[in-house]
Amino acid sequence: MGEPSYTLITSRGAFFDALRQAFRNLPSQGGRQVFLSDLHFADWPLSEQEVVDALTQWAQPYRSLTLLASHYDDMARHHARWVAWRQRWTHVVSCRAADSEQVGDVPTQLLIPGQQVIRLVDRPSYRGSVSTAETDLVQAQEALDAVLQRSSDAFPATTLGL
Repeated sequence: MGEPSYTLITSRGAFFDALRQAFRNLPSQGGRQVFLSDLHFADWPLSEQEVVDALTQWAQPYRSLTLLASHYDDMARHHARWVAWRQRWTHVVSCRAADSEQVGDVPTQLLIPGQQVIRLVDRPSYRGSVSTAETDLVQAQEALDAVLQRSSDAFPATTLGL
C-alpha cells in the first residue's frame, strides 16, 4: 500500500471530490469489500454516471458493497441511476438499516478495509479526512462494526406486489 497518507477535508466539495476519486480508483485498486455509511445518502454522488461505471467495473461475484443508513426513504428519488445499477448487481450489494437506538452512531464514511477511509467527523460543517493509515482504518472499521452488528436488512432491490 505504500506510505500512509492523511488529507483534511474542509468543505462539502472536498468531501464529494474525495468520494468521486475513491470510486474512480476502485476498479484498479480493487478492494474485496467496500462500506458506505451515512444517515440517508441524499447528497452523495451515487447516481453520477462516472460512479456507476466505476462500480460496474469493480463489481465481481466475490466482492461486496455494504451500505448502512438510518433509512433509505429517498434513495430512489435521489439516486435513480444507482438504484437501477443495484438491481443488476444485487448479489454484490447489501443495504442495512441501523437500529433506532444507534442512528446517532452511524458514521458518514466510505471505507475500503486495508486501503482507505474517507470520513466526516463534523457532518454539518463537512470536516473530516481521507486516510490510508492503519490506525484510522481500524478505528473506522470498529465504529462501523458496532452499528452493523445491530442493524437489519433494508431497502430490497425489488419490491413484489400482490
